[in-house]
Amino acid sequence: MTHLSPCERTPRPESSGGCHADVAQGCLGQLVERLQPEAFYAFGDDGQRTILAVFDLADPSQIPALTEPLYQQGKAKVTMTPCMTLEDLQKGVEEAARQMAEMQA
Repeated sequence: MTHLSPCERTPRPESSGGCHADVAQGCLGQLVERLQPEAFYAFGDDGQRTILAVFDLADPSQIPALTEPLYQQGKAKVTMTPCMTLEDLQKGVEEAARQMAEMQA
């Protein structure tokens, strides 16, 4: 299932020091390698460094392995939101219509 996952680094006293570019690049590189995202964006949002990744999550049991390094290394706040492609939406609407028709019969 495709997920839209914004992730922002939250300010905490232990992470308020200078930005270490090599550590950030290594962490982001590993994340991109693990996610193999369809889309990956980085931007500032409400004063926070934020990334947004769209990726396929084949199995929900992958969530801890994907998010724990962000919590531990990046002190991140992670939000994962399932999303659909247009084809997924059309398939779901057709299935919903079929089930509604069956309930009315």
